[in-house]
Amino acid sequence: MTMIGSAWKPIIIIIIIFRISKGTNRFTTILREIEGINRQMLSKQLKKLEKSGILVRTSFAEIPPRVEYSITALGKSLLPVVQSMQGWGDRQQKATKTKVKKEAKPAPQQIGLFD
Repeated sequence: MTMIGSAWKPIIIIIIIFRISKGTNRFTTILREIEGINRQMLSKQLKKLEKSGILVRTSFAEIPPRVEYSITALGKSLLPVVQSMQGWGDRQQKATKTKVKKEAKPAPQQIGLFD
């Protein structure tokens, strides 16, 4: 659980898994796609995922420097778990919206004095 058990790791794994089919996973691309995360936190989480064997970091000796992240076989094995979590979250979100709509009371009708 320590491999994926933080607030950001599942989100990062989802983003990278879905981006893998579209090409490279550069740091700034991942940063732009995850709302609310800062550079320091993303860097820290990516390093932990790399240390856990879920991601591979590839550095290119170019100017400007380029770093790309890809998912390992171990990381790909997490895909069914992550998809299940995402599906559960989507269902909960829909259920909550439905519940809120059912519980919403209609606005009181205005009563005019001279109707």
